[in-house]
This record gives sequence, C-alpha cells and structure tokens, in this order.
Amino acid sequence: MLYVGNLVYTVLQAAVKLSIILFLRRIFPSQTFRRIAQAIEIILLLHGTLFTIPFAVQCIPVRSIWDRTITDRQCLNLQAVGYSSGGLAMAEDIAILLLPIPHVWQLKISLPRRLAVIALFSVGSL
Repeated sequence: MLYVGNLVYTVLQAAVKLSIILFLRRIFPSQTFRRIAQAIEIILLLHGTLFTIPFAVQCIPVRSIWDRTITDRQCLNLQAVGYSSGGLAMAEDIAILLLPIPHVWQLKISLPRRLAVIALFSVGSL
C-alpha cells in the first residue's frame, strides 16, 4: 500500500501545484508573471516525473517490494529520495506563495486591503 501511495502522492502533489499556478496565470496575465510561472511549471513537471521513477522502481526486482521472500534484491535509499523530494516540494511551495505578492502589492487599493489580499493568498499555502 505504501508503494502505491508514494507513486500517487508524488503525481498528485505536482498536479495540484500545477493547477494553482495555472489559476494564478489567469488572474495575473502579465508577461513577466507568465514567464516565471512557466519556469515553475517546468520544475513541477520535472519533479513529478523524475521522483515518480525512483518510487516506482525502488527495488529490483520490483516484486520484492511486497514479496519479502525474495532475498537477492537491490533497493534505493528511499529516505534520501524522500528528503530530496520533500526539500524540493517545500521550495516549490515557497515560490508559489511568493509569486503573486509583487502583483498584489501594485494594486491601487489601500494598504490594509493589500495586506488582506496577501494574507488570503498566504492562507491558501497552508
């Protein structure tokens, strides 16, 4: 079950973040925002793809993941893969959180309202 969970989690995590970026691109259509968003999208796609592979083939033969009677197996250090994936995921989260702030700050509304809008975007990162 953990095997399938790791695979699904990595793919879904990238998909959710991509949907947030695509939503933000519709709200902030500027060229600069679009370029930065596209760079983050590429990183998300690479992360989702490249970290699914080690989770999929974490042990050779793959059947040895759930069949403990196979003794001649070779496995990756999943803790290292998990830490590196988690670190990259945190960096992606921070980038997505910070992405709309400069554009919200330029809105012609009062300072308390700007701060409220930034707070709303920040709550979405929880």
